[in-house]
Amino acid sequence: MLSSGTGHDRTTRFGQETVDVVVLDLDHDGSESALMAAEMKRFRPAVPILMLVGDASTLAPGATAQAEAVVLKSEETQALDGALRSLVKI
Repeated sequence: MLSSGTGHDRTTRFGQETVDVVVLDLDHDGSESALMAAEMKRFRPAVPILMLVGDASTLAPGATAQAEAVVLKSEETQALDGALRSLVKI
């Protein structure tokens, strides 16, 4: 599991480490996270991205376009677990 503070740090580490899945916690409208996801997909298109969303009604158009799965933060933990299991074959 990797965690970094800024988008630039995350993208740099993503390019240097082995990654099975990316979990992005979307910012206010998702626009910054969408840019980061697009950059990660450019580096490694096969790595799935799961996005955690607080309020889907405030998202910018296309904010989750790069995600293979989207989970609302208000959902039960099982929703996140199920989404991760579907993206990563264990």
